[in-house]
Amino acid sequence: MSLDGSGAPMVLRAPAKVNLCLAVGPRRPDGYHPILSLAVAVDLEDRVEIQPAPALEVVCDDPAVPAGGANLAHRAAALLAQAAGREPRVRITIEKRIPVEAGLAGGSADAAAVLVGLSRWWGLDWGDEELARLGLRLGADVPFCLRGGAALMEGVGEQLTPLGDLPRLALVLASPRGARLSTAWAYQELDRARRQPGDLEAARGRIDGALAAWRRGDRAALGAKLFNDLEPVAYRALPELAPLAARMAREGALGVVVSGSGPTLVGLAAGGEAARTLSGTLATAGYRAAAVETLPGDRGSPRLTPDRNS
Repeated sequence: MSLDGSGAPMVLRAPAKVNLCLAVGPRRPDGYHPILSLAVAVDLEDRVEIQPAPALEVVCDDPAVPAGGANLAHRAAALLAQAAGREPRVRITIEKRIPVEAGLAGGSADAAAVLVGLSRWWGLDWGDEELARLGLRLGADVPFCLRGGAALMEGVGEQLTPLGDLPRLALVLASPRGARLSTAWAYQELDRARRQPGDLEAARGRIDGALAAWRRGDRAALGAKLFNDLEPVAYRALPELAPLAARMAREGALGVVVSGSGPTLVGLAAGGEAARTLSGTLATAGYRAAAVETLPGDRGSPRLTPDRNS
């Protein structure tokens, strides 16, 4: 592949992100909310292909994904091209595996993959920090999706503390089919419903406890410490989440929590076989479900794949 994009297509994997813990602070004057989150990349991945084209074009196999400037991958390509003084003459093809508006940072993952891919495609010598600063202009989850692995997220998501190697976790992602929740709406609803602003310092102790349990491999203790300040909003918006969460717990999940703004529920399983069994049971019952594992840092960020058909 040549650096000017005249060669074979470039293919990248874009992993989803889940929040095992999420605390949300009071709304700032700029409209953003400070957060404190224990986040991890998982092996549910979109496939992003970049190839030369007369002009910038983004196509996706999921009709629910917006087109043009409303698409984060499109915006990422245009933003990087502008910053680099390039013409974005590329066609970006996205094969979606991460559900849309599911609280799994699918759009941010695709945008991160485009930033990583095009920076290499165009031969830019840009470091992670430069790409992260650019990515933050696209969305608060993009810096995490650029880094991947497991991290403590602070600020609006741009302040990342990598957590190093942690025991792999087997998770089940489940939601009612067709259920979607807007992140912007969820935060607005949280502000409307709250009687007191969120206390991030109090939440820090809870997250420290969850992280300590994770480090020592105590999955039962970790499962008991999962939380999300946006969870009540998701449960009110989608009453069908409560019976799904209860069923996941009855079927062996060690803990269940809403990821991000929802509607995806994350169930912590005792191991891979337990996750696959629970996922299969939920899929048979009509839910959208997938058994996944957390990704280590060297695989949890957008990465090239040598086989364009893999």
